[in-house]
Amino acid sequence: MDVTPTSGWSSFTKDAKYDLAFFAWVKSAILQRGNVGTYQEQNYQGYSNPEIEKIYTELNGKLLTQAEIADRFLKVETILMKEAVSLPIFQHPAVNGVSSKLMGVAPSPLSPNLVWNLWDWYFKA
Repeated sequence: MDVTPTSGWSSFTKDAKYDLAFFAWVKSAILQRGNVGTYQEQNYQGYSNPEIEKIYTELNGKLLTQAEIADRFLKVETILMKEAVSLPIFQHPAVNGVSSKLMGVAPSPLSPNLVWNLWDWYFKA
């Protein structure tokens, strides 16, 4: 076993020459393009599947209804789970509070990112 100090660990994530990795994957954009495609920015392990590539090309190339988009993503999820590409072991915990005076808070499309629209928050008098 080769144990590398954590200070240089991030440089190894794009190499994809490892059998197993355990780390928190936190999406930094709501676009899906970086998730698919061999060696794309969010595809650290270099996973590639021609059927998924075809689906993503279609998703990025033509207008689809919400139902058609959901159907395509369900197909992708089914393939990913069948091939055990990644195991979603945990989700970052979230803490929520309620105040009838705090306005402008909106759910974040990414996690964990509680204060993503902080500039829109205000207190009602």
